[in-house]
Amino acid sequence: MKRNLAIIIVLSYLLITCGCAAVVLGIGAAAGTGAAYLSGKDTRIYDSEYHQTAQACMETLKSLKIPVSQTSADELKMTIQARRADETPVYIEVVRTGLGRSEVGIRTGVVGISELQASSQIHDALKERLKLKGHELAKTGTTKSPVEEPEQPPEILTKRGPGRKTDEPSTIPFARRAPPELTIFFALDSNELRPSEIAKLDNVAEIIGQQPEARLTLNGYTDSIGSTEYNLMIAAGRASSVKLYLVAKGVNPLRITVVGKGAMDFVATNESEEGRSLNRRVEIQIDKNP
Repeated sequence: MKRNLAIIIVLSYLLITCGCAAVVLGIGAAAGTGAAYLSGKDTRIYDSEYHQTAQACMETLKSLKIPVSQTSADELKMTIQARRADETPVYIEVVRTGLGRSEVGIRTGVVGISELQASSQIHDALKERLKLKGHELAKTGTTKSPVEEPEQPPEILTKRGPGRKTDEPSTIPFARRAPPELTIFFALDSNELRPSEIAKLDNVAEIIGQQPEARLTLNGYTDSIGSTEYNLMIAAGRASSVKLYLVAKGVNPLRITVVGKGAMDFVATNESEEGRSLNRRVEIQIDKNP
């Protein structure tokens, strides 16, 4: 009894003086699970290619009926925000750690201390899904799936724009302009996908799934604020976020080209926030006959 009381006192002291991380690290060590717990996050390494792991995470949440509310991704890391039926938030971070290896961190709840079991259950479901994908590849006699190609940097074709700062007419004919359902909009200085835009991408993934020969070009644009170099970078980052989400939904990454165009081909004035918000976009071009 005295020993248990002493443990409680020590844990309380750690919580007050060192924060949650020290306590959670202690819980992980005592459990002997082999997982790393930091601030309530259960982190594990998987022998699985980055794109395939990201796709498996999305599929796992769907199978568990945990709807995704927001994603953010580039070619190195993907973060997924979701919410369970009881409104408990779920945060997943997928990190490329090397050729054929990925790190997945899962935190359930605002802090995660009391929800480590739920995070562990999501990991278990993810592990089974990745194992199932491996069996499916073995059955077809294929050594690599389209998303398991050797790690390569994304194809980013940066085109230096003139940096127009007024509502000059676009150089792209209106007939070639992407329709609203193929235009993904972004907040200022952000490459995060908003829920309304995720719904569009879900529809695109479904369409592409029915057209196995089609190829996609993702053209990233910005408003006129910022330097040319910065706008080229964030334009490519936004297009990469769209690519990562589509790959996670099952689209072959080899069928997707990312183009960072930057501050050019404006569709609205840059003199108002409303106009600038329409210029911060990624246009999806579908080529059905490559």
